Amino acid sequence: MDHYLEVMLRGPGALDRSEVLHQARMEGTFTAEHEAFWAMAQQQLGASEATRALVRVLPMHRRQ
Repeated sequence: MDHYLEVMLRGPGALDRSEVLHQARMEGTFTAEHEAFWAMAQQQLGASEATRALVRVLPMHRRQ
């Protein structure tokens, strides 16, 4: 999912329907904590800004 983050910053509307998000959910790399953060951000910021916030946070959770 990391390689899509730059694209998602420019076009955040595509994330929720993306295959990469679906795969990350199936693999468990997009966790319940990520889902909760995104849901709370959507309530407070609206859909597009919440997705931008999520995309800015995701690199902080990279596993090496």
